Amino acid sequence: MFIKKILVVILLLVMPLAGWGEIIKVLDIPTALTILRGYYDIEFNAYGGGGLQTKVAIGLTDRIMLGISEDVGGAIGNHKSDWNIPGVLAKINILYPDMDTMGLAIGYDALLSGEYGKAYNNQITDEIVYGAYLAISKSVMLFQGEQFFHLGTRFPLLPYEARIKGKNISMYAGLNIFFSPDIMIAGELENIYFSGGRGKEILYNTGLKYNFTEALSITLNFQYTPSREINPMDRVSRSLLLEYQNIFY
Repeated sequence: MFIKKILVVILLLVMPLAGWGEIIKVLDIPTALTILRGYYDIEFNAYGGGGLQTKVAIGLTDRIMLGISEDVGGAIGNHKSDWNIPGVLAKINILYPDMDTMGLAIGYDALLSGEYGKAYNNQITDEIVYGAYLAISKSVMLFQGEQFFHLGTRFPLLPYEARIKGKNISMYAGLNIFFSPDIMIAGELENIYFSGGRGKEILYNTGLKYNFTEALSITLNFQYTPSREINPMDRVSRSLLLEYQNIFY
């Protein structure tokens, strides 16, 4: 009986999902979607400078997900490792998007990912900045199919220096387009600050996502910023994201 139970658990873990999993984020920006009750999502994001970001989340209900994230700069290669205290991530869905209804969610997570994203976080403080966000998702008809447009606002909360006078409150926007059951492309704008004079701090993300199976996907992301302080060589930073989403119980 014990061996049978172990086999059942293994089958549940490797059993593929039916179709695409929930798109809980596009490339870096969060959407209004959450993973469903009993499902889990695991991400490994390898970015420039040998950095590695890991996120694990589980659906507590169909509208509430909770997880943990860890970012290690220089985890790969001969760079000095930069460990950070693991952070909590959470999202509560208020409305699910469809052709007639706008999706809405609130959440809490690290603000930015990737080589340039982490550099911007460290400009604010010398630690990763965590913050709340409001996410909006809307279904739109493009290229003879249903695609999704996303818009949101980020509110840095920790540490205290990040939220002084609200100077680091920002907006983001993104669009994901499904070209086939296996391929999705996406584009994003991040760091659109409410405070003026910070146009050079906008982050531009584009990426291509491919589903190996219904549960396992890989995303190649290209990140760019016009800031010469962050990007003195005027280059595009590449990162690779592996994501696995399946049912746990």
